[in-house]
Amino acid sequence: MSYERFGSSDENGRARFAVFFPGPDSYVRGADPQIADLKVYGSFQEALGVPAWSQADALTLHPTHHRGGTLYEARTGKLPAAFYEYKYLVTFHNGVQRTVGDPCARYAGGEFENSGVVIGGSQPPDSVVTPLAQRLEPHDLVIYELLIDDFSHELGSAEEAPVDLVVSKLDYIRQMGFNAIEFMPWTAWAGNEFNWGYMPYLYFAAEYRYVTRPGEPTEKLSRLKRLISECHSRGLHVIMDGVYNHVDRGPASLGFAYYWLYQNPSDCPFIGRYGDANYGDEIDYHNPCTQQFIGDVCRYWIDQFGVDGLRLDYTKGFYIGENATGLSSLVGMIREHLETKDEELSSKFPIFIEHLEGYGAIDVSNRVDATGCWYDEMFWRTREYLSWGRLDTRIMRLLDAGRDFGPGCVATTYVTNHDHSRLANLAGGRDRWYRAQPYLIALFTCCGAPLIYEGEEFGEDYWIPEGWEESETVRRVVPRPVRWELAEDGIGRWLRRLVKTLTAIRAQHPALRSPNFYPTQWEPWMQQPDPDGYGVDVEKGTVVYHRWGLADDGVTERFVIALNFSPDTQAIDIPLPGGGSWEDLLSGWRPTPADDRGLRQHPIGSNWGHVFYKKGG
Repeated sequence: MSYERFGSSDENGRARFAVFFPGPDSYVRGADPQIADLKVYGSFQEALGVPAWSQADALTLHPTHHRGGTLYEARTGKLPAAFYEYKYLVTFHNGVQRTVGDPCARYAGGEFENSGVVIGGSQPPDSVVTPLAQRLEPHDLVIYELLIDDFSHELGSAEEAPVDLVVSKLDYIRQMGFNAIEFMPWTAWAGNEFNWGYMPYLYFAAEYRYVTRPGEPTEKLSRLKRLISECHSRGLHVIMDGVYNHVDRGPASLGFAYYWLYQNPSDCPFIGRYGDANYGDEIDYHNPCTQQFIGDVCRYWIDQFGVDGLRLDYTKGFYIGENATGLSSLVGMIREHLETKDEELSSKFPIFIEHLEGYGAIDVSNRVDATGCWYDEMFWRTREYLSWGRLDTRIMRLLDAGRDFGPGCVATTYVTNHDHSRLANLAGGRDRWYRAQPYLIALFTCCGAPLIYEGEEFGEDYWIPEGWEESETVRRVVPRPVRWELAEDGIGRWLRRLVKTLTAIRAQHPALRSPNFYPTQWEPWMQQPDPDGYGVDVEKGTVVYHRWGLADDGVTERFVIALNFSPDTQAIDIPLPGGGSWEDLLSGWRPTPADDRGLRQHPIGSNWGHVFYKKGG
């Protein structure tokens, strides 16, 4: 039984309702739900000649026993094309009744968070996602992270669906040089308030506020599909942020319905202690039914919406070492499904994990066959260095971002993301934007799939509290609309030009996507560059490193990146090995080295750098 088959659906103009309960062979911890009667009622009842939302006239779901569990089903008579909301009324053997939603609903309702079903609505081609014409390798991705609500807030009116407003800016994102968008969670959360989406309660449904436009009630999921198709038509890969560690259990009428469809909610096999979450209500991967449920969720978004990759949120919470359950099993299920669809899709479908264990996350991503992990160390060191105004030797390991990853694996690198204050804020405020420059140059010249959060490219400046206690969490998850007017002032135009230059450099030079890096194994006592000029000079605040690899035509490309993180111009030696013709890709300057050792005591402007390039030799 696939959970994708359950929930509510349109069967030739009739609404089908289906709820499945796994049997004891599908869980190691759980019990029978003890259901005496299960009914459905809602706005659809009026079209059937009885009062809408009449519990007295609710439609009974009849149970049938199947291999692996019990399926409750009901079908209505013919219904006019419309969006209908509904709830289940469950009566237990002990006489207790509860009103709950549908755990597999495709649509979230409005004010009361009812479940929903669309009868009629879009037909192909609007309901079929346009595939990508060319799928890139994960290490070729340049990612723009986006929160639909904040991103779209100032782009139109409240009469437009936010996903439609995002479409209006896709050309801008592509022109900036990004080829992938990582959408923060679009799966439904309880309540109509602003939310980041990291506390889901419906896994098969898109958030109501994102996909609803007044006057067009049946056009909901087709809107999200159109957004994905519009991304694909521009060569933009769509990476979905999946929250599969925890769930919002409720209250009963507003939470994860499976929890409340059991007479004793603690008997629900889908929720229970598993790993090290300490956030929300954990999903219990000890149980095969739970593993299948989340696997079916992933298959649904891949098959029906054509997503091109997954970012798995807080995987530390559902990884307990070398285990056949949890993260390891989920990644394996996704990989197996992709291989049955398309061998190229399997090899080029990124699964990035957010494991939050520093460099230890690299080993976990290798062990579970993920594409790679979020490279959180880059943010923390950026934050420290901008706060202290001083580098330390750890920056050398940080810049060697390809180290320790297995074949085909790559880091998602970033200097900040949605969880943290904006880069301009870390730099001391937008009027000190220039301090961000060497960090951006480093980001785009390291191995990895670089990610920038919305507005970072023009110096958006928001502070976000770092605490994880409840009061701080509340302060973190508040609206911070992208202020698009900042993109057009002097600072915004300069930073956009720099980011666009860096994305173009990365696109044109495959060697910057290779893991090759020198110098490696930099020790804490090495406070100054080596005799050739490579390494960090802690006192001066400068770093020099070498990258290389093959161009598309098979010829070797070489890069020497020299960065000055200090507030003063610094004169340093810059090695340009092999002599010949080098070019600074940031300025177009072609240096004339004094000798074969490169530039001697060359001045680098404050908070700036060079990306010296040579092909061949």
